[in-house]
Amino acid sequence: MVYSESEIVHALEAGNEICLNMLFDNYYRALCVYAFRFVSDADDVEDIVQEVFITVWESKKVYNSYQGFKAYLYDLVQNRCLNYLKHKTVEEKYVSYVKVTEEEVEREYDLMQEEIYRELYLAVRELPEKCRGVFELHLEGKKND
Repeated sequence: MVYSESEIVHALEAGNEICLNMLFDNYYRALCVYAFRFVSDADDVEDIVQEVFITVWESKKVYNSYQGFKAYLYDLVQNRCLNYLKHKTVEEKYVSYVKVTEEEVEREYDLMQEEIYRELYLAVRELPEKCRGVFELHLEGKKND
């Protein structure tokens, strides 16, 4: 059966799955190409466009016209792409921050460890000679039996 543009919109509003499949077949590739203007990863683009069709299917939105519906599709794709990029940027900044923080913590740990060893070395040097000898033997793993 051949549907007019207005019939397709009304049938979609009524929950006609055939019309949704027709729209998907007609617009999927064009929407993917449009999404590539924003997002460069093919898998992410396909996910975004598929999510847009899921949103259209699940929403009970009433469309004024077929042209209005098309504009809505493209707006949804653009908004989803921009949201994707925003979240991706936030995630990348977070990962970068965590990496820098881990490196700083490791450097501080290394500095603290060096300071502890330096203080220990100075304290051992201050011990009387026999005490220092016993302590050094202990550090070497020898026991006083």
